[in-house]
Amino acid sequence: MKKRVISLLMAVCLAATALVFPAQAAETVRFSDIHDKETIMAVESLRLMGVLDGYADGTFRPDGVLTRAQFCKMAVYAMNGESELGLYRAVTVFPDVKPSHWAAPYINMASKGKAIIAGYADGLFHPDRTVTVGQAVTILLRLLGYKDENVGGIWPQGYMAVGQTIGLTNGVRYAVESSTPTYYNGEETTWGSAFSWLLAGTSVTLYLNEAGGVDYVFVGGGSSSTAAVVVYEDESAAGFDSLTGGATNYTIYKNGSSATMADLRKYDVAVYSAASNSIRVCDTRVTVYYENCYPNAKEPSEITVLGGVKLTVLPTAMSSISKFSPGDQMTLLLTEDGKVAGALEAVGSSGRGNAMGIVRDGTVQMLCGTAKISVTAEDAKQYEGQVVRISSTRSGVTISPATGGVSGDLNVSARKLGGRSLAENVMVFRNGQDVNLNQLTSNTVSSSDIRYARLNWAGQVDLIVLGNAEESTVYYGRAVVTKGQRVQITDKNGKEPGEEGYIPTYSEGQTMLEVVYGDGKSVGPFSTGYDVRTGDYVKVILSSSGSAFMHCEKLTELDNVPNSAWSGQSAVTVGGRTYKVSEDVPCFNRSTGSWMSLSAAHGYSNHCNLYVSDGVVRVIEVGD
Repeated sequence: MKKRVISLLMAVCLAATALVFPAQAAETVRFSDIHDKETIMAVESLRLMGVLDGYADGTFRPDGVLTRAQFCKMAVYAMNGESELGLYRAVTVFPDVKPSHWAAPYINMASKGKAIIAGYADGLFHPDRTVTVGQAVTILLRLLGYKDENVGGIWPQGYMAVGQTIGLTNGVRYAVESSTPTYYNGEETTWGSAFSWLLAGTSVTLYLNEAGGVDYVFVGGGSSSTAAVVVYEDESAAGFDSLTGGATNYTIYKNGSSATMADLRKYDVAVYSAASNSIRVCDTRVTVYYENCYPNAKEPSEITVLGGVKLTVLPTAMSSISKFSPGDQMTLLLTEDGKVAGALEAVGSSGRGNAMGIVRDGTVQMLCGTAKISVTAEDAKQYEGQVVRISSTRSGVTISPATGGVSGDLNVSARKLGGRSLAENVMVFRNGQDVNLNQLTSNTVSSSDIRYARLNWAGQVDLIVLGNAEESTVYYGRAVVTKGQRVQITDKNGKEPGEEGYIPTYSEGQTMLEVVYGDGKSVGPFSTGYDVRTGDYVKVILSSSGSAFMHCEKLTELDNVPNSAWSGQSAVTVGGRTYKVSEDVPCFNRSTGSWMSLSAAHGYSNHCNLYVSDGVVRVIEVGD
């Protein structure tokens, strides 16, 4: 949220003052928790302008939140209004902002003096509430001179629309939850399901709520290809000027990864998106049996292949398609959305078929485009959930499992498979489902559990098919360890109890582990040999059914963390490192032996102990 608002503020400062980025801004790394160049440049430029500063510990806390009071101060400095602050120090405009409030002069000036912000319907200002994106855009547009009558009567939609039109919100990043409703290929799904199928450069429309959060996503709107260029020579850009309509400074993506002209190869297919000013290149080819066409074979706008699949033929492909007739075998050159850009002889050309798909519910969903291909019941049953290679002949569609490829262990945190780097848009499948890397419960996946790994044009791994190992579930919580009763099992010398020489032997009871993560919420107990004690905070991995205990490890402790280190409820900075906080993080009160909400934990104590894993706070403990 903070980085998002800073992007907006940076754009307004530049527009309002005609400034350029200070030369030293791009090279200065003043704050220990900012690493990406764009944020460094924006934050350092605003600092040099006197608009903002960081915290005393040398951090900026970019993933934190900004309050309405903090943003008023930034806005006042952005408009060079600090010399007028003395006029507003003793004024009371809002009952909840007394002259003693640290931000009173900034709030009073912004509201009464400059009229760029207003209070709520209850007559209060609520200075400690988080400033929303809608409020920030409204304030900044008013700073630039816009008034309500200029933007329409619906708030904040009117201001947000103007902000988008003038480029104010360009480059602003939004967090989209995996459960967010998403409309993709004419169907409603979730962002988590649709995301892994999208390539860089695909146009999406975000619909925001008043707080600036994403309510739902529409995929499309400017990304569907209507014209294409087939690359006939390596590194050739012939035809690109016509494709882009003369546009320059475009970005090139190949199979979803950033590329350059030097990465173009013979028979690649390029399309242009005006919405993102990008050329998107695809190298997918599929060998097919030509079944039918419409309206005729000389100028087909649609052809039928792969057992009844209808594919759109782009105008640029008609001449190459017209050389074939129904009944022929050919190799189609496809755009990234599965349209036909050209055709080659299936035999004797260097453009061999390489199309792949995943078998789901009796059909094959192509990884390129949206086509679903029907297969025989036998093939569907045999290959359900697997990634397969696709082709067709006169006798029908042929699929075969994707196996082999590059080998090696997968290191998730290093983004490496063996010695190969993972592509930025790598797709991962397990048991027929696409998964994100951060959903894998282990940082290392053995090569024995990797069925197939494909290299892209840049020598990076862009597709991984994991074996059908049982998926697992992760729990974080407080360990409760018990030991079973010692049981006498035999006499070492064969004597009866009470006889001279009687020496009993015993079997120690099993050590049992239960993990509690809330009032009435727990998993286990399970038999374990791990060195864990009651009161330890742990991560446990169970089989997806919850019936089998697989792994346990202690969480890393960060003790005595003050509440002042928190940035809202989503992040906390300790020792110069910012940790994200998991949703519904369990909080345990050691004094009362009960579980509570994060808000209640903050209210109970001014410090706490954090237990983290993979850079995320998993459990919080308060009390003595």
